[in-house]
Amino acid sequence: MKKSVIVLVLVFCCVAHAIAEDIYSQFYFQDGYGVSKKTKVAVLNFECNPGWSSGDGTYLRTIEKKNLEKLETVLLQSGFSLVERNRLEKLLDEKKLSLAGLTDSKYQEIGSFLNADIVVFGLIPSWTYFQGRKTGTIEIMIKAIDVNTGGIVFKAIYNHQFKTDDETFRYDISKVEDRIYFELFGKELRKRIGD
Repeated sequence: MKKSVIVLVLVFCCVAHAIAEDIYSQFYFQDGYGVSKKTKVAVLNFECNPGWSSGDGTYLRTIEKKNLEKLETVLLQSGFSLVERNRLEKLLDEKKLSLAGLTDSKYQEIGSFLNADIVVFGLIPSWTYFQGRKTGTIEIMIKAIDVNTGGIVFKAIYNHQFKTDDETFRYDISKVEDRIYFELFGKELRKRIGD
């Protein structure tokens, strides 16, 4: 009996480790681009896929806000200087702009108004739960544009499918988001930041 319990525990640990490691990720960073802790970053809102529908949209805005806050935290932990959110919101009100559906050049223009070096924004094309299959999926895309040149500074794509159920989906997906931001994305950024 003791041997079978030990074997089960070992098998469970291996499976859990394998599940934790299967986040698909791509990280592109512009060679030679000088990012330092003095780099001023404007973080714009995340957008969920516009094809999603969720009642009045409150739930989707919660997802967007949660991902935005995690991204800002990672950027701060990496040493970047961030533009204050209230400055961004004031600018958008003054210019009568919405962040929904903007082009890269418009993001660049907003960054210029805010005296930022880089503008970072994100898209969440997929954040779903498949009840019949008891699986969840998440895809997060993060992109940074140089305000002066309009060139891409970095771009990251993360995708993960995982086992879950009705009761634990939101908890499980939050754990995956934490791994994406605080481990994978944060690690890639810290490798490339100078003093």
